[in-house]
Amino acid sequence: MIKTLTLLVRREDWTHDAFVKYWQEVHGPIARDVKQIRRYVQSEYLDQVIRQDVEEISLPVDGVAEVWYDSIESMREARNLRKARRCWRMVQNSSDVRAR
Repeated sequence: MIKTLTLLVRREDWTHDAFVKYWQEVHGPIARDVKQIRRYVQSEYLDQVIRQDVEEISLPVDGVAEVWYDSIESMREARNLRKARRCWRMVQNSSDVRAR
């Protein structure tokens, strides 16, 4: 089993709410439709502490995408699919994908 975690940062000209709406309603359904992806989870970053036992930190992150694959081969296969390339273009369209 292979699991990837991606920290997502919206473009500066997008609001957090607009980014999350796009991510959940447009990008997510396409990613979930890629058969090589065993599991896909979107976790929105909340700008408030829910658990009092966790120290508050400030992160320039809008969400975390978790993707599970059965193997390295299935991950590579998924990333070469037209749908996956479309998803990546969508990420580039809505996110600041520069290295930090």
